[in-house]
Amino acid sequence: MADYIRWGIFEGKELSWFPRPEGPQGYRRSYQVAGGFLLWLEAGKAPGIVRQLNAAMRQGQYSDDIFQKATSQTLDELWAAYVAEGKAERAKPTE
Repeated sequence: MADYIRWGIFEGKELSWFPRPEGPQGYRRSYQVAGGFLLWLEAGKAPGIVRQLNAAMRQGQYSDDIFQKATSQTLDELWAAYVAEGKAERAKPTE
């Protein structure tokens, strides 16, 4: 969450700035990767998810199920969609 706040909110980095490693559970690769993933979720699929995650962690009640409750998709399904969207963006011809 710290990198989401630092880079996505405070620094205002574009989503394309964040690395999107392919493969399962890529969100575990680095804080910067996870920050981009949270930015993507907040911007569309799950507005308010960071607040929900923060509250759950503070109360010792974190579970991956939070993502499914917020989006109807599992954490890994969301990650796959995030990576696929990044690939599609990179494949677009530049003008």
